[in-house]
Amino acid sequence: MQLSQLLTNSGSTDYRLSALHDAAALSTRLSIQNIVYDSRRVKPGDLYVAVSGSHVDGHAFIEQALAQGAHAIVCERLSDTAPLFDRYPQCCFIQTPQSPRLLAALSAAFYGQPAQHMHMLGITGTNGKTTIAWLVSRLLNALQSPTAWIGTLGAAFGETTYPGAYTTPFPPELQQLLHTLHQAGAKQVVMECSSHALVQERLGSIPFRVAGFSNLTQDHLDYHGTLENYGQAKGLLFTKRLAPGGSAVLNADDPWSATYRDLINARSTDHSIVTYGCNNDSADFLAKDIVESPEGTQFTLHTANSTHAVQSPLTGRFNVYNLLTAIAMTHALGFELSRILSHVPGLTSVPGRLERVSPNGHPFGVYVDYAHTPDSLENVLHTLRHFTTGKLHVVVGCGGNRDRGKRPLMAAIAEQLADVAIFTADNPRKEDPEAILADMRAGLKHPENTQTIADRASAIAAAIAAAGPGDQVLIAGKGHETYQIIGEERLAFDDREVARQAMASLIPH
Repeated sequence: MQLSQLLTNSGSTDYRLSALHDAAALSTRLSIQNIVYDSRRVKPGDLYVAVSGSHVDGHAFIEQALAQGAHAIVCERLSDTAPLFDRYPQCCFIQTPQSPRLLAALSAAFYGQPAQHMHMLGITGTNGKTTIAWLVSRLLNALQSPTAWIGTLGAAFGETTYPGAYTTPFPPELQQLLHTLHQAGAKQVVMECSSHALVQERLGSIPFRVAGFSNLTQDHLDYHGTLENYGQAKGLLFTKRLAPGGSAVLNADDPWSATYRDLINARSTDHSIVTYGCNNDSADFLAKDIVESPEGTQFTLHTANSTHAVQSPLTGRFNVYNLLTAIAMTHALGFELSRILSHVPGLTSVPGRLERVSPNGHPFGVYVDYAHTPDSLENVLHTLRHFTTGKLHVVVGCGGNRDRGKRPLMAAIAEQLADVAIFTADNPRKEDPEAILADMRAGLKHPENTQTIADRASAIAAAIAAAGPGDQVLIAGKGHETYQIIGEERLAFDDREVARQAMASLIPH
C-alpha cells in the first residue's frame, strides 16, 4: 500500500512528516509491504514503528530497521533519527506523540479496517474473561450467527484455530487476524481485552458494539503499580473503545461497576448499560436460588419482564457470573432471551477451567484450573468444597517476574480453605523458585501444616498419592498451559498429563 494512502486511511492526524527532506513527496512514492514494531522482523519495504516499552525502547533499534530496508520510520523523537536522514534519503520519517496509538491506526488501515465490518464484543476483568468469551462465541454460533473468539487460548472460528502468544495480540497481528476472520465469514468476534492491551493501545481503531466487565481483584500490580491504576486501565474499554450506540455489560455485584457507569455516562449518552449479578436485586439479569452440584448448576434468572429456570452444565458460583455475563452480552446484540437460554444446557466448559482429569468412578476427584489470582483460587476452592466428603487438597504456585503482592495472599487462601496445601513452582521465569515460595510462605499462619515441593511434577504426584476416597485434588495456576517457563525457555509441561501419569502409577499391575 502507498505510504501516503496508508496514512490517510488510518484516520489519524496525530503525526507530522519530517521537514528535513521532502517527506510528503516521498510518501507518495513509497510502497509499504508490512507494518512492524520488532526491528528483528523488518524486511525491505516495511514500515517500522518504534515503541517505548516497559523493558525495551524501540527507538534504540531504528538504525537496525533502516539497515534491513525499512521504507518508513514512525517514532516519538525525530531528534534521535536526525543523524540518519542523510544516510537514508529514501526513507520517510514520521513523528507522533504516541507511537502505540499510531501503530494501531496504521495496522487497521493496512488490513482494510476489518473490525468495521463485524460486530466486535470485548470482555475485560481480572477473572472469567476466557470463559465468558468462550461462552458468548458458543451461544452466538448456536444461534446461527457465525462468531470467532480471540483470547488466552489463541483464536478460533469454526473448526480452524489460530495460535497466539498474548491474551490480546499486538495491533499488526490482531488486525491481520481480524482480516482473516472477516474473510472467512465471521459476523462477530468476541475477544478478551487485557489491561496491558488497553493501556498499550493495542485495541485502537476497534469499535466494540458490546463491552463486558467481569470483576476486579488484585493482579498485575507489577505492571500497573496500584489497584486503582489497574481498575482505571480496565475502564479504558468503556471510555475509549465502546462504539457509539454500544452496550456496556457490568457486574452489579462488583463496586468497580459504579465507577465504570459514571465514566461511561460522563463520556456520552449514546449507549446502554446492562447489569447482572447474584446479590444486587436491581440487576437487569439477576440469578437467585442457586443450587450447585458436580454435574452443574441450577438457578432462577429474573429480568424486568420474565423469570426463567436455568440449568447449566458449568460448575461453581463463579460460573454463574460468567454465564450471566455471556447471556447479557449476547442479548445486547439483539437476540431473544428465550432463544439464548435454550442453548445454555448444551454449553461446555473451557479447557483448563475446573477441568476434571480423573476418570468417572475414580475414588477421588482431580481437577486442573487456571486460577492464578487470590480471588480465582478462593472461588475454585469454595466450589470444590461443596463436593468434598473427605479432604480437599491443593497444589499451587505463583509465577515469577509477576505481581509479588499476591503471593502471600494466595498461600493464605490455600492454607485457610484446603485441608492439605502443597506449594510449588509455576512458571518461575527468571526468578529463583525458592524465593517465590518464600514470598508465599510469608502469608501463612501455620507453615508447619503445609508442604513445599519446588518440583511441580513431584508436588502433583505427592498430592495424588495422598488422596483418599471422597477427597478432591485441585492443581491450580496453569490450567490449559502445556509448558513451564524456566528462564527464557518454554519446557513441555501439562498439569493434566502429569496428573494422569501420577494416577496411573497408583494402579497396581
